[in-house]
Amino acid sequence: MSIQTVYIFGVGGVGGYIGSRIVAATEKNPNIKTYFIARGAHRDEINKNGLILETGDKTIVSHPALATEDLTNIPSPDLCILCVKSYDLEDACEKLKSKVHQHTAIIPILNGVDIYERIRAIIKTGYVLPGCVYMGAFIKRPGVVRHLDNDLVIYGRDPQHSDRIPNEIIEFLNAVPNMRFQFRDDPYPAIWEKYMFVAAYALVTAHSQRTIRYVHDHAELKTIVMKIMSEIKSIAEKKGFSFSEDIIEKLTARGGKLQPEAQTSYQRDRAMNNGRNEGDIFGETILRLGRELNVPTPVTKKICDEIG
Repeated sequence: MSIQTVYIFGVGGVGGYIGSRIVAATEKNPNIKTYFIARGAHRDEINKNGLILETGDKTIVSHPALATEDLTNIPSPDLCILCVKSYDLEDACEKLKSKVHQHTAIIPILNGVDIYERIRAIIKTGYVLPGCVYMGAFIKRPGVVRHLDNDLVIYGRDPQHSDRIPNEIIEFLNAVPNMRFQFRDDPYPAIWEKYMFVAAYALVTAHSQRTIRYVHDHAELKTIVMKIMSEIKSIAEKKGFSFSEDIIEKLTARGGKLQPEAQTSYQRDRAMNNGRNEGDIFGETILRLGRELNVPTPVTKKICDEIG
């Protein structure tokens, strides 16, 4: 099967960067069309002026086939990269499920360790290739995405179809320049490592309303981050995953390498105070898994209680 129709579902910072790179890689091929699933002023600006990507000292403008919130009149996707926030996941899957055909590949790169199960509760067909992303990017204003650092997407086999290697997807994504897509037979160790990093920093940055770098450089806040990582690590180990002895130190150190202004999306959502945030996918999921597996999570609980 050749890749002819691509959805970037959720064109925030991460989705905007990935979408821009895919459009640039395929713009000379009339057989490949990329659709940005976006809404509001961001959608309107993209349709009017293209998506403006600021990365390093470069500004890149990309024009998808269409930016739309309505999937009714666009073709079914061969590949859908799912970049929505966790609180939009259920709604996105409800919209997407009627468009998914038996060969559609969905790569979800949301934060979370149970995203596959959440998707499969709604979408029964196609292939869901669990993934995660390392990237700092955000919507600067409608139609404009600012990319800060990193460009790595890790994804792997569908657990329900573990005998299938999606070679056509691997080939397509490996041909996208200025992006690193890594296929792994089992992506879950990477997904758990990313979750340790992002959940711990998300909870502490949202609690303190400080940047990731500030938290890393602040001894007391950094200690809290490491304790939350340790609780998540214990949950993952109880589920059968193993990590290097120094994994917490390595993951914590990544926070000190980010741009000084880098924030977590949970922190930004909490600051906006509009009632929509990723508290469920971070704190509540850690607490729930801790209860289910009889793993103590006192530091996570204290931070969650204080965040409210």
